[in-house]
Formats: sequence, C-alpha cells, structure tokens
Amino acid sequence: MLNAGGEEDTMEEKRFLTIHDASRLWHIEAEELRRRCAEGRIKGAKQVRGIWLIPQ
Repeated sequence: MLNAGGEEDTMEEKRFLTIHDASRLWHIEAEELRRRCAEGRIKGAKQVRGIWLIPQ
C-alpha cells in the first residue's frame, strides 16, 4: 500500500493530519504551523503536491 508520500508502508499504515486539523488540535494558527513545517520544526511533516501532511 502507498502512503500519502507515494512510498510503500511496511507494518502499519501511517496516518497524517492536514495543517487545518493540526492547527485546531494544537491551538496554533495555520500560517504559523505552515512556517514551522517549512523550517523543519515539525518532525515527520512532509509536503505532497503543495499540501503539508503532519504525522499523528
């Protein structure tokens, strides 16, 4: 099975949050969260086709 990054998952399926969902969950403005992702400050976050995906 391919994950959101187009890579094959092994044992378990990885699950991701969107910027919108993560910002609501973490009480952080979406733009601030995008900036942190772009700076590499959110571990495991990756951008796929212009959309940031953040591991749960």
